[in-house]
Amino acid sequence: MPKKSRPAAAPQPLPALALLSPTSAGSAIGFGRTKILDLVRVGRLRCVMVDGRIRIPVEALQEFRDALPKGYVAGPTVKAKADAAKAKRDAEAADKSGAAA
Repeated sequence: MPKKSRPAAAPQPLPALALLSPTSAGSAIGFGRTKILDLVRVGRLRCVMVDGRIRIPVEALQEFRDALPKGYVAGPTVKAKADAAKAKRDAEAADKSGAAA
């Protein structure tokens, strides 16, 4: 007697990406990977471990963002700090060359 085959189950749509790496989580909210890991370490951002890797649930990012004070503005970016430092060095170099003339 032939085996009866089961009807194929309809594929279920997968939810939107629910777990993010620290790098992706940081990009999503404008922070770097290190800052995300610091927030996880001090307990301000919830995470889960998947096969020894840290993953941040999207809901945890939303909770963190919602908990920030209203009107919160992140500090200057690393690039902005580097640009400011370069401008300062250039100004100091110009002062030295002007003083030597």
